[in-house]
Amino acid sequence: MSFITLKVTIKSDHFDRFFAIDGKGMLTFTMAGAGSVTSSPALGPLSILYMDKYDNGTISIRAPNNPGVFLRLDANDENKQTWGGNGFGTVNCQYFRENLPHPDGKEILRLRAHPDGSSSLESVEDPDRSLNDIQNFATLYNQVKLKSVT
Repeated sequence: MSFITLKVTIKSDHFDRFFAIDGKGMLTFTMAGAGSVTSSPALGPLSILYMDKYDNGTISIRAPNNPGVFLRLDANDENKQTWGGNGFGTVNCQYFRENLPHPDGKEILRLRAHPDGSSSLESVEDPDRSLNDIQNFATLYNQVKLKSVT
């Protein structure tokens, strides 16, 4: 699978905060994922992310400080209620030594454009779930806007 990589920021217009991923210390694959996914009021080194855009229309989001660490959306984890409303799930990270996520993994997302100009990150594994479904996780409430960083 071929891909291009873009530097991006993800910002919640609702909370005026930037999405941040810290992959520090992640050196092995862990079935449940790990890592730190948070938000920041200011643009900083952990919120300038790498988006890999694949030739099949899917994407993955990488941590800025560890190229093998990817954003992970587990919509099937019923042990954690980090999502409000109709869903459950976990938002964290996963490490891949090859610096490429598994093609069918929880790290493969689809960028969904909305008529108002915003976008959401949709799970490919569970297309009915996207990061804009989260109500109790302030970083990702409502749709997000992705901006290219030069």
